[in-house]
Amino acid sequence: MSSLVDKSLLEQLRRLPDPERSGKWPTERLNCLRDAGVFGWGLPTELGGRVVDSADLLEGYLDLAHACLTTAFILTQRDAACHRIAVSTNGELRQRLLPDHCAGRAMATVGISHLSTSRQHWSKPSVIANRTSDGFELTGEAPWVTGAGHVDLLVTGATLESGDQILVAIPAGRRGLGIGAPMKLLALDAAETGTVLLDHVLVGSDEVICGPLPNVMKIGPTGGTGSLTTTAVATGAAARTLDGLKRELSARPELAVVIEPLACEHATLKAELLLTARDSLDASPLRAIAESLRFRANSLAARLAQAYLCCAKGAGFVSGHPAEQSLREAMFFQVWSCPPAVTTRTLTELASES
Repeated sequence: MSSLVDKSLLEQLRRLPDPERSGKWPTERLNCLRDAGVFGWGLPTELGGRVVDSADLLEGYLDLAHACLTTAFILTQRDAACHRIAVSTNGELRQRLLPDHCAGRAMATVGISHLSTSRQHWSKPSVIANRTSDGFELTGEAPWVTGAGHVDLLVTGATLESGDQILVAIPAGRRGLGIGAPMKLLALDAAETGTVLLDHVLVGSDEVICGPLPNVMKIGPTGGTGSLTTTAVATGAAARTLDGLKRELSARPELAVVIEPLACEHATLKAELLLTARDSLDASPLRAIAESLRFRANSLAARLAQAYLCCAKGAGFVSGHPAEQSLREAMFFQVWSCPPAVTTRTLTELASES
């Protein structure tokens, strides 16, 4: 268990209704994170944050995903927004926004997938920015935005005619900002992910986080697509499935031949993930290692879920059983912030003969 997450927090989370079953935004679980100081992880101490080393931060995400994948996922989206602001050269923006976000008095989310993974094949940028006398005007759609109807701030991006890009922090309620209905998904419906529409939304120069620059998503050490954070969340979700398999094992010892190797694989993956976070690696080797770890986490989460369903038999095929929930949640990692190299390896594995 991470030094950041104690047993009392995990017990509080587990006592509350599972949002995957209720389908409701997990306000009470997020309040538990706020009260435990989770919203300050990794943010500047002078603004109310807490210094956290990379390995402890990943283990914290892993523990929270073990307890509740939906809550952990929402946290990653909030953290992505706040960490982008934290590394911004816009000092006034940091000073103005981060104290409330570190304390949990405000909530944020991101809508930046159109600059990294989604809609990259489109001939026209998903969100276009035009210069104004005091900033920019944004028009378009930001897809895959989590919890837009529950936040105070949206961090999103846009592309200028020149091809340069900007990241901006837009307060909720800004004129022209429209929140689409959440999509009905295979899992994590309670995270309320949908499209945010931008209709000539004015953004001041004091609300610009970064840019205009080429490939603005590559600026700063903020994780990004296929980062170790996503792998930690996948590994945490896999741990919850492993718990279910171990419950099956307690009643059926003959399953040990299947479950014990999977448990060993999970322990090895977790250890390598945390070791990688502690090592100082150059960008190129780290990217290759991160993609390999993400592929292994995705594969393990899927295989554990399939094994759980097989062990639970027909009962596991009934809606609401932990096995069917594990299977649906495992599929999330095949599409969430998944680099092309990881998808290619997954498809190769699926196409190969055993």
